[in-house]
Amino acid sequence: MTTANPRLEAALGLAAAGRRVMPVGIDKKPLIKDWPQKATTSETQIRAWFDQAHPPNLAVTTGAASGFFALDVDGSEGQASLMALEQRHEPLKLEQIAIATTPSGGYHYYFKMPAFDLRNSAGKLGPGLDIRANGGYVLVPPSRAVGHGGQAGDYDWFHDQVTLAEGDLPEAPAWLLGLLQSSQKPNPKPGPIFSIPKTTKYGQAALANQCREVAEAPPGTRNDTLNRAAFSIFQLVAGGEIEDGEAERRLMEAAEASGLPQPEIQATLSSARACGLQNPRRASELSGSVESETQNEENPENSFQPPELGRLPEPPLEALPPAIQKLLLEASRVFGDLPMEVPMVSFLAFLSGCVGQSVVLKVKPGWLAAGNLYWAIVAPSGLGKSPCANAFLRPIWRLDHKARERWKSEMTSYQASMEERKQAGSNPVAPAPPIPTLIQYIVDDATLEAISGILAENPRGLLWCCDELATLMQNLDRYTNGKGGSKGRLLSSYDCSPWKTSRSDRDKNQSVLAAVLSIFGTIQPKSLKSVFSQRDADSGLLPRFAFILARRDKPPRLTDEEFLGQSLLADLAELLINIHPLELDGQSLPETVQLSAEAYGLYKSWSLELTKSTWDVSEIDRLIVPKVLGMVPRLALLLHVLESALGCLDAHLPCIESESWRLPIRPEVSSKIMTGAIRFGDWIYHHQKHIWLSMGLDNEPLKTPLEEAVMKAALGLEDYWAEKGWQILNDDFIGLVQSLLPKDTTGSQIGRVATRLGAKSVKIGRRRGREFSKELLDKFRLSFYL
Repeated sequence: MTTANPRLEAALGLAAAGRRVMPVGIDKKPLIKDWPQKATTSETQIRAWFDQAHPPNLAVTTGAASGFFALDVDGSEGQASLMALEQRHEPLKLEQIAIATTPSGGYHYYFKMPAFDLRNSAGKLGPGLDIRANGGYVLVPPSRAVGHGGQAGDYDWFHDQVTLAEGDLPEAPAWLLGLLQSSQKPNPKPGPIFSIPKTTKYGQAALANQCREVAEAPPGTRNDTLNRAAFSIFQLVAGGEIEDGEAERRLMEAAEASGLPQPEIQATLSSARACGLQNPRRASELSGSVESETQNEENPENSFQPPELGRLPEPPLEALPPAIQKLLLEASRVFGDLPMEVPMVSFLAFLSGCVGQSVVLKVKPGWLAAGNLYWAIVAPSGLGKSPCANAFLRPIWRLDHKARERWKSEMTSYQASMEERKQAGSNPVAPAPPIPTLIQYIVDDATLEAISGILAENPRGLLWCCDELATLMQNLDRYTNGKGGSKGRLLSSYDCSPWKTSRSDRDKNQSVLAAVLSIFGTIQPKSLKSVFSQRDADSGLLPRFAFILARRDKPPRLTDEEFLGQSLLADLAELLINIHPLELDGQSLPETVQLSAEAYGLYKSWSLELTKSTWDVSEIDRLIVPKVLGMVPRLALLLHVLESALGCLDAHLPCIESESWRLPIRPEVSSKIMTGAIRFGDWIYHHQKHIWLSMGLDNEPLKTPLEEAVMKAALGLEDYWAEKGWQILNDDFIGLVQSLLPKDTTGSQIGRVATRLGAKSVKIGRRRGREFSKELLDKFRLSFYL
């Protein structure tokens, strides 16, 4: 019998069997706060959550409260680990076990909760084998959620006659319980990971919220989530809101529950702790209160909350040196409680403008990265971003003005010398002096032709800033008589490529060996589509911009406080801009630094992970990910040079304006610097993806390499389909697809793509398989002609 609301019926059936249920979103995150306490078997509450036209997903808490635990077998990796365990011990009796298939191509095996305190863990039994028990939860059929690859899929019962709603579950075999018990660590305070610490009421709520975020973080975001949460919590520890020991223990348990390994947890907590303790924060300093957010939870009937849309990670403040963190926190506060994105991007644009290509990073042979970047703050008018941005750029403007005044003085002397030569006639007493060069660091209202001339005399590069980026982009071709081509200049100046201008008026001909531009501007969300198009995405211009969305979560606050960080910015600008390039045969040569072996290893691993996790998701990822990968070395260079400048200031070394003085810069970029740059890369990626989706640039996605492999594999089986009724075992199809790919691809990735393309997941006997159709193959065949 088909029900009108299968999720409601399933929830009621689970509750009748004593399982505590709760609503979750398509991203697998709970839609209620304090879910460990509020998951329920109450029919009234369950109907309030699920009796609606579009009910949320269904999850059940694991552990003693619901009487069972789950063995999460994640994809082919987890299946291989489980098979190895069964070979060493004995096979599981599948016909007696409640099993659910997951969107990632894996399985949940459900067993009766043992007598000992079994807690969440990840990978302790083997790669791809996780445990969900005390303090955890699992999604159950008929839910539909997003798997590891970013695509939605269904949870199904492996055999409908044995489910979680059937009452008693079988006990796990003795060998599995023995492995689980031996893997458990002593816990002096057993219980759920969200137990209430003895801290202030604000600290209680903040710690519970942050631990929840960490424990529920999806793969690929876990370390970053832990880092941000720990930084925030240790700020409150320093402010007296939370006990130090309780904070560390709770964060550690939440991180373990998410699946992070111990060494990674320890390293992340140590780094975030050092930064957080240096920036105390108290509840009284905040314009809002977590306490007010929990007032509605007194009435459980009203505790359901819709999922939060468009959620973006916080700026990675902890990736910056403590002095800069303090500077940015001050700027956010002084300029009216601005979103942290505004001072963060303003500071990074400041660094880009100061460094340019005076120093470059040798990532590997043949790849040199300069410090220039294209920054764009996406924010509505009236946010209050201009005063903050102007404060960060003011030191560069002052140095630019100082250089212009010096040039004027030199031009006066030059003109006097030339006048003397003129009066001397054919017998000048000295050779003609060189024409003074006007050094420039920053421009706002200019044409590309004018900028070409400036770059010819300023090889270190130039910062082009514009309060409204839309104006800059729309005016690019205003003096080219409709010929266009100016956007192509921005492509080459981002990559430090040569510029050569040829005009009929030879006086206007210019040649720049390495044109280096940094851009900084703001753009209103409503202007994005009118300024940038699909053509800009395809040409590579749009991916070169680091779009960062800034939104207010609290009203602006007028303050009489003065921005004291101006002096630090001035000192940094003085140091960084006076990095004078070397010269060889009249050509400027930037100073070159390189990555340490550890830093290169980190960058390579992160690049592979990001590429592998996004390459089969969408055409948007295929366009933006390569550019984000290229931004990270540039950010690492900026952070490395910044560290050197701050060290110079701490040592009270004078900034000497001379051609011979050089800022002492270490020759190798450390792994610590690269870790910070990678966090910025993750942050930029999420903002890029969000902005591109908002612009609707994914309307006509192209085939990804994995999609092509799945289609080719299916088309190559035409004779097979006729004999086998259009069905094939997963293992057979996965092997065929993998043989068409130049890299190792997991079965779960192939399964997600096959589902997205229209292949159905079916049972073939007791095993899982895929079902295709003649219509689907015709569709695949047609797609190769487009």
